[in-house]
Amino acid sequence: MGKNCNLPLHGMTVVVETVGPTVYIGRYHSENDEEVILMDADVRELAEPSARSEHFARSAKYGVFKNTDTVRVPKDGVSSVRRLIEYAA
Repeated sequence: MGKNCNLPLHGMTVVVETVGPTVYIGRYHSENDEEVILMDADVRELAEPSARSEHFARSAKYGVFKNTDTVRVPKDGVSSVRRLIEYAA
């Protein structure tokens, strides 16, 4: 039988905000002390808070536009990790 993952966000679509302009939306795979790993991700440069909010709400409503297969986000730059559904209107 396969190994079960006990990470609460594993397989969920999440938003990773960073201290810089880069934002990530993707399927949460795992994390460790150094990075958060997302699969099938949308990576964008969105500095304005309003642009971020609009993008997150649109992605929650219509789906994620995948532009990266796998992304490793350095944890020292992560400001938050939240489920995408939290941005649904």
